[in-house]
Amino acid sequence: MNRAEDFLTHLHGSYKGVAEITAALSEVLRANGIPHSPAQRDENELCLVCRRGMLACPGVHTFEEIQEANRVEWAHKKGDQ
Repeated sequence: MNRAEDFLTHLHGSYKGVAEITAALSEVLRANGIPHSPAQRDENELCLVCRRGMLACPGVHTFEEIQEANRVEWAHKKGDQ
């Protein structure tokens, strides 16, 4: 599965903050033809996909990561895990 954080090693240069890193990561994913979406956060500011805070989350996630997170959430709601 393609994970957004796996592409962090493709980033080079200096960035001024999380927003710039996230934008650069999004560009790398786009250049590699990998569909992705910005991270969405809950009321506690945790990412709905990786369940990490703003500084630990890469800020974008591939569609594969999002689908996997949805499957896990659905399974938990159904009591399958």
